[in-house]
Amino acid sequence: MISAYLFLAILIIYAIGCVWLLFLGIDFFISKIRKVAPEVPSCKRSRDAVLGEIARNYSDMQSVLDIGCCYGGLARKIAARFPKMSVVGIECMPMPYVVAQMSKVFCPRRNIRFVFGDAFRFIKKSDGFDIGIAYLLTPMMRQVEEVADKFKVLLVLDFPLPGRVPARVTKLHKDMLGQHVLYVYENKNN
Repeated sequence: MISAYLFLAILIIYAIGCVWLLFLGIDFFISKIRKVAPEVPSCKRSRDAVLGEIARNYSDMQSVLDIGCCYGGLARKIAARFPKMSVVGIECMPMPYVVAQMSKVFCPRRNIRFVFGDAFRFIKKSDGFDIGIAYLLTPMMRQVEEVADKFKVLLVLDFPLPGRVPARVTKLHKDMLGQHVLYVYENKNN
């Protein structure tokens, strides 16, 4: 009897592992084809800096879009700290999106949702957001710059917008990847 339960448990673990590896393979394959940014979630210090910036200067704003939210850690932190804000995290890679969606089961919040798809198409079709957050590599920052007017404020980690001058630049911390920086772009037209 015990051996049947043990066999069933091993079978379930094996099936979950196979599905997980399948998702990882699909995710890797899609990222190579689409040439998108790798999955690099923001670190705790960077998330804390973004939360502090919002708390000090933008806590009265209503909507936030986390562009390339990865596993949704920053979006969840914003939703928890600012329950009156509507928070959207958008991700184009399957594995991080699935993890972000699953996290809502364990930490449900009414003011957050995750969207799977192309962030730049999504932004262009939207009415805009009060705050945009981006932690993307330099080649993708040109696309962020193209949709920058859809935001009142853009909070950008580490990779600045190539053709805009930030309202503020805050050096955060150094680690093995180098100096982390928070760029704040305010759109005076919104």
